[in-house]
Amino acid sequence: VEYYEAYRDELRDRVRRGFVPVGEEKLRLVWGITGPYGSGIWDYLAGRGVSVPWWHFGGAGRRFFKPGYEDDAEFGRKLSPLEEVGRMMLYNSWGGDGERWIRDTVFVCKEFKADGIVQFEQTGCQPIMGVGQIIKERIEKELGIPCWNVEGRMLLGRTERTEAEFMEGLESFVNLCFERKKGR
Repeated sequence: VEYYEAYRDELRDRVRRGFVPVGEEKLRLVWGITGPYGSGIWDYLAGRGVSVPWWHFGGAGRRFFKPGYEDDAEFGRKLSPLEEVGRMMLYNSWGGDGERWIRDTVFVCKEFKADGIVQFEQTGCQPIMGVGQIIKERIEKELGIPCWNVEGRMLLGRTERTEAEFMEGLESFVNLCFERKKGR
């Protein structure tokens, strides 16, 4: 308990001081679904002043950010404590329908004032790639921010060619986000 209290207090202090891990924050991206681990992309983003304030997967926004306990809008009534536990289990990553996922992604992008969203989709994952297209359309229409749906393997850094191709796409996307931000 003491660890989590200290962690909470440290985070509150960082917010109060306006701490940003990338130095001067110039751009905000929401990152979705999964990530290329073992890669140099995070250093690249930090070097460009791009922060990633939210890593979005499934029902993460409802589960961790604003859980919405006692919210009767979704089911039309107040849920019992056991039903609340069941609801939260459904939000664990991939539970629930596509529309909920889409709504939650739009909500998180609004809440964190994102300048763009990257949806890094595991190669061949048809459910996510399908919903990802709808999210892209909705994000661009409702928020006017770009969305990059990219397929890849989580261990991107394993081959230089694969990482170089990804970095080229990421650089183009970040540049697009900067251009769009200027126009807003």
